[in-house]
Amino acid sequence: MAERIPGWVDGIDAASARLTTGMTWTSSGDLPADPVGVRAGIRPAPGAPGQVSLNGDTVTVNAFQAVLPDPSGAGPFLVTVDGARRLTLTPPGRLMQRITWVLVQLTVDADGKPNGIELRLLDGPASDVEHPAVPPAPPPRAHLLLAELYLMDTAPVRVRDKRRFIAAVGGVLPVLDAADRPVSAPLGSYVHRLDTHVLEVATKDGWRTLDPTDTGWQAATPEPRWAHKTDRPLQVRRLGRMVSLSGTMTRTFPANAIRVAAYLPAEFSPGGQGHVWIAHGVLRPMGGEARFAALCLSAYRHPDGRTQLSLEESIDHVVEVWFDVTWSAD
Repeated sequence: MAERIPGWVDGIDAASARLTTGMTWTSSGDLPADPVGVRAGIRPAPGAPGQVSLNGDTVTVNAFQAVLPDPSGAGPFLVTVDGARRLTLTPPGRLMQRITWVLVQLTVDADGKPNGIELRLLDGPASDVEHPAVPPAPPPRAHLLLAELYLMDTAPVRVRDKRRFIAAVGGVLPVLDAADRPVSAPLGSYVHRLDTHVLEVATKDGWRTLDPTDTGWQAATPEPRWAHKTDRPLQVRRLGRMVSLSGTMTRTFPANAIRVAAYLPAEFSPGGQGHVWIAHGVLRPMGGEARFAALCLSAYRHPDGRTQLSLEESIDHVVEVWFDVTWSAD
């Protein structure tokens, strides 16, 4: 493609204006990689835009706005269907089956110049076999498939949602499933899987799921003879697989060397055999002066599934322990 006129200068033509507008939308993500191509799809919005529903032989398509790339590469078309549209479905015939596509496509005038859009039904061949053929390819004009209808003479019509969505450059792209993800997405691109409701990011090794787990900070429950320090209670949080423990606990007397300080719910359990850290604390021997000390702190899975926090050496004189540690959960 030759160099184009910069956007919105005097004398710009329609094709160059469309190229300029297309810069704001997600790239096509197709192979071979096309740095100028734009993804075809519906702009996400409330009200299920472009969704297809069926009532008897009436097909209803919700209002929507969409981007339709021009197969010639001259820049995408931005189209609007500003209200629900209804189309009439023709039965496939007695004991017959058929696949029908619901699509929006560009219309052209007698000279082949784009002059509008239309919603239409594209029927495949009727057949008495279990898997009828798909409809023939639409004309080589900008178009977008919205739904696939499976018609049987002896059963209700099945509607399969085929909408694709778009996003602004750098935005999170909604995709129907793994097959709907861009094939050649730029590194760092994000998609929201509508089938699994998880966020994925494009890396050099392919798509990677971002763990959505975030428990928020939760209060840990101290064991007998231990208590939260009022201004810094012991709390735990899991973000993805990373668990963070923060806070301060104090001992009450008589001490009786109770090593277990607290238990945490099973979702915070460390992987493997457990984890050991150095925690900091204050020791005060009976009748002596308080002093700072390093203490060995362990976290491991208790037989009942909970995470047990323990101090691993003699703690007869421990008065206060400060926790600021992290570990990887199962």
